[in-house]
Amino acid sequence: MGLIWGRCVKSRTLRRLEEEFDESRRAAHQRRCREGRCQKRVHVDLLGLRQKLCNLGAHFVVCEGLFLMGHVVLSTRHKIALRQHFIKVAEIGLTAAAIDPATPRGNTLRMLAIFVQTLPFFALIAVGYGAGKTGFFTEEATAYLTKFVFYFALSAMLFRFSANLSLAEIFDWRIAAGYLWGTAFVYGVGMAVAFLRGMDTAAAGFEGQVAAIGNTGFLGVPMLALLMGQDAVGPIILVLTIDLVVFSSLIVILVVGSREGALSWGIFKTVGLGLLKNPMIVSIVLGFVVSTSGIPFPKPVNDFLGILGAAATPGALFAIGASLATKSAERLTVAGWLSFCKLVIHPLAVAVGVYFLFPADPYKAGVVVAAAALPVAGNVFILAQHYGVAPQRVSAAILISTAVSIFTVSFVISQVLV
Repeated sequence: MGLIWGRCVKSRTLRRLEEEFDESRRAAHQRRCREGRCQKRVHVDLLGLRQKLCNLGAHFVVCEGLFLMGHVVLSTRHKIALRQHFIKVAEIGLTAAAIDPATPRGNTLRMLAIFVQTLPFFALIAVGYGAGKTGFFTEEATAYLTKFVFYFALSAMLFRFSANLSLAEIFDWRIAAGYLWGTAFVYGVGMAVAFLRGMDTAAAGFEGQVAAIGNTGFLGVPMLALLMGQDAVGPIILVLTIDLVVFSSLIVILVVGSREGALSWGIFKTVGLGLLKNPMIVSIVLGFVVSTSGIPFPKPVNDFLGILGAAATPGALFAIGASLATKSAERLTVAGWLSFCKLVIHPLAVAVGVYFLFPADPYKAGVVVAAAALPVAGNVFILAQHYGVAPQRVSAAILISTAVSIFTVSFVISQVLV
């Protein structure tokens, strides 16, 4: 009798629930398209289905209890099969809880669901860290992998995204203003505290950079696009562009200007050349050119960019981990303060900007707040090394913020996802 029941669950109940889940998503998408809102995130009402999943999960728990008490006799093979089906049901339930807007933001199941979905990304970082720490992946190998991701894979991904989106889908002045306000505020806080500790302008500038600039390129683009949906790509590209054009230029102006004692045209020339040589900026701009020109995008080219861009996610995450293996955890007090600024104060400040000062679309606002919660960007360390300003401090902040962000990023996404 137990064997028949187990087969029934496998062949009917679970399959029916999976079909209902897929059908609910299709129906919601078709409804939004009829209302002319296809570009918005698809919201799925899964309350009824989630209740069925919970009920079915309870049946599995009862059945497992019967196994243990000996009231139901099944072979080991069928016990394992039923446990696997229970895991499958749990996965469907977690996915439903994560994307269902009816699930309260503080709901434990919602936070757990998103935490589980972020684990594979941080697991890739951990694998890279292990490879670098054991010496299997040398610093030279890490440098070449980073070059591949930076100049080829990530650039292909950004170009493809930009070429398939219109400027209106990416630029939203409210989002831009809110993010700029929040980031500038945290940047100012980081610099002000550094000045109070007696730091010079260059060191204070780098502490502001650490406090406010996240790893949007290597971590945000691949991870948030998958976790929050393809509609998140536009706001992510906007955040990345602001970070590169505004704040990466600002740190160069602060460091070079403080050393030369005055601002000169040479500084702005250095900044301009740096932007022109940045493959991420070039990729985004070229993508916009293709998008606005209306030039047909050949399918083979799109497929080629898709294949190359697909290497960006695993490559970038592995490279982050491998590079962290060479970082040192010195000056922990300052690094801890800067990590707190990046992981807590920055998303809070951006949230004030996009929700209250410049009220924007809730979904886009949530995306930029999630982007603000990302750990410190690795390119800040490259700049710190290049200019010889506080590289150990920056290195420790990157290491600490990346480790802690495993938990904080999941929490922030669970609060802002709509």
